Amino acid sequence: MDDVNEFDEETFLRDHFESSEFRGRLESPSSTQTILNRTCGDQVTLDLLIENNVIRGAGFDAQGCMISQAAASILCEFIHDKPVDQLKQFDAPSMLRQIRIPLSPRRMQCGLLAFQALKQMLFSLDDPQADSTTAGNI
Repeated sequence: MDDVNEFDEETFLRDHFESSEFRGRLESPSSTQTILNRTCGDQVTLDLLIENNVIRGAGFDAQGCMISQAAASILCEFIHDKPVDQLKQFDAPSMLRQIRIPLSPRRMQCGLLAFQALKQMLFSLDDPQADSTTAGNI
């Protein structure tokens, strides 16, 4: 990787960390999921507004490292206006590619925290017994 690309990728991550576009809870979400990384203490709460099986709104609240917070912003931007069925096929390697920088195995947990919340919410939509507001740990 050359210095220019590395700078661009770090700037991309920092810009998402500092961005307020998706930071904050939605007023009336369709679904909410909170995930805690017990290893490092990072926590992400992801809110989704789903209309006609399409993500029409996304917001998050996060405490923790720059990677977990930036990844939550990156995820919200990526999923906006995407169909739920398409996002059910979205996998962890694809999420890590969205982050644009290589992460160590330990930091991958940080980068995938909001992704884990998303996946739990999407698959709970198929379960009529599932609560739309849940919490989990990794």
